[in-house]
Formats: sequence, C-alpha cells, structure tokens
Amino acid sequence: MLSRPNLMVHLGTVLSGLACAYAQWLYLPGLSLGGVTVDWVVLWVVCFSFERTWWQGLLAGCMLGLVLDGLGPALPTHTLGLALVGVLTAWLRNYRLLQSEVLALGLIAFALAVLYETTLALQFMALGWVETDLLWAHHQRVSLASGLVTSLWAPLLWWPLRHWWKLTG
Repeated sequence: MLSRPNLMVHLGTVLSGLACAYAQWLYLPGLSLGGVTVDWVVLWVVCFSFERTWWQGLLAGCMLGLVLDGLGPALPTHTLGLALVGVLTAWLRNYRLLQSEVLALGLIAFALAVLYETTLALQFMALGWVETDLLWAHHQRVSLASGLVTSLWAPLLWWPLRHWWKLTG
C-alpha cells in the first residue's frame, strides 16, 4: 500500500501529465511561433525523464502516447515518438555534457521535439497520406518552430515539477 506522501506524488505526476496531454490540443495566443505551439507532452516527458532511468522514461512516453492516441486520431501514433523522447532524455542526461541543468534541459527539449515531429512525419510518409515533397517542406518549418518554442518553455514547466517531486518525494 502506498503511503500518503507517495500517493500525493503519484497523483500529482499523473494529473500533470494528463494536463499536458489536454494542453497539447489547445491553441493559446502568444504561446506559438508561426502557428506552431508548444509540444506540451514532449516537454512533460523530457521533464519527467530528466532525472530518472531510461525505463521510467520509456514507460512515461508510452503512457502519454497512448493517452494522446486516445484523445485524437490514432494514426500516426504518438507513442513511438514519445517513447524515444523518454529513453533518449534519460540517456543524454547521464552524460552531463553541460554543467547547467537549465541549458541541458533546453537543448535536450529542442532536439527531442524535432525528433518527435520527425517520427510523426515519417509515419505520414509511410502511410502515403501526403506527398513527400510537401511533407518535408512542412516538416522543416513545424519541427524547428516546435523545437524552439518547446525549448523556451522547458525551464518553466521543469522547475515546478522538479520542486513538486523533491518536496513530496
């Protein structure tokens, strides 16, 4: 049985993940760049996996991917990209290439938001729903804008989540 503090940590973690999954579908003025908004689920998986093992990152990415697949169209699946984001975040963080956690978080969020958008683009290409030339032209704009906006918001989501996990854990 879970103790009360552990229950609060798990409940807060699940609720924050679900809030990011729902925020993924919102368009808020001022939070976009060229019509591309923050990838909240990528950001949450990066924040969650930043100080955890690759296995926990994989599980978090798969769970949020399945939630997104349930909220919207299941094809292309979000699970593959988010699972990669969770595993790679934990793996890259272990190398501690930068001394500053905020800079490392921003760079990881940028790179993995681009990777996440690329996995979606590759699935669209494999399904044959969009012409390849149009897809890659659109993908370049969307992935770079998404990576930039997501990396700028990374510290603003990571800081309260990190403190929640440290205070209650």
